[in-house]
Amino acid sequence: MNASTSTVSITSDMKPSLLDSNACFDVQRLPVYYQSTEGMFEIENRDAVVRTDNGQWLSFISDEYSLVPHKDSLSVIENAMNALGVKFEGAAYTYRGGAKFRAIYVVDESCEVLHGDHMKPVIQVAGSYDATSRERILLGGFRTVCLNLNVSGGSNWGGFSAVHRGNLEEAVSNSKEHIESMIESFPEKIKTFSRWSETEFSESDHTDVYENLTKTPGMKKHAAIIAEGWSPDSSVWDAYNVATEYATHQTRSAVTAWKVSEKINKQFFGRFNN
Repeated sequence: MNASTSTVSITSDMKPSLLDSNACFDVQRLPVYYQSTEGMFEIENRDAVVRTDNGQWLSFISDEYSLVPHKDSLSVIENAMNALGVKFEGAAYTYRGGAKFRAIYVVDESCEVLHGDHMKPVIQVAGSYDATSRERILLGGFRTVCLNLNVSGGSNWGGFSAVHRGNLEEAVSNSKEHIESMIESFPEKIKTFSRWSETEFSESDHTDVYENLTKTPGMKKHAAIIAEGWSPDSSVWDAYNVATEYATHQTRSAVTAWKVSEKINKQFFGRFNN
């Protein structure tokens, strides 16, 4: 890769808590008005979500929409993991001015994929203020050898919604049960990767995965760079890690890293998870 290209690593800047991260700004809901020749009039049943730190507008929502601050979502997850006695580090990222956020928590419980190659469970949290997506929690993996982040689409690895609507204690209790189940299931889940390490990444696999990635909107350039890193006689696990290493460490923004990772996972899990 060109040395002048600015890249991002979505597994850098890990912290023991994200409650003071850039995702945890305060917001408020304000009435919405429109200007007419007869004056200013309030739009009924609609509110604006606005950051209190800089006054930036984030979204319009209905008056029935439950506004859950990002900090509250992260508090639920951290309190649940603390209650379980789980050690973790995390990193958080915001985009669209803070209207959306994603956070990852790497749990300090290592499992061996194959000799000398270990992974740790990852709890991914995502949410928004713009009503385009609900808060969700997914299970993934963090490869400790090369610090690659592997987060599944949720269908195979498990996930749940952790939105709380005023009852923080209940949300923490419910999340604790789900997170405990996700972490306990992790050793069984990564047997997929152990199997991939013994499965040849054939020429037809190379061709089909590459072609499918290039047909995915926004992936043509990324697919070409990833395919250049694939070598003959590699395993599916090797090829997957070339792809996730690129997404995790060599893309230009955290948003791009997440999108590329999701599309890589869709292709590999769709083709090899059987």
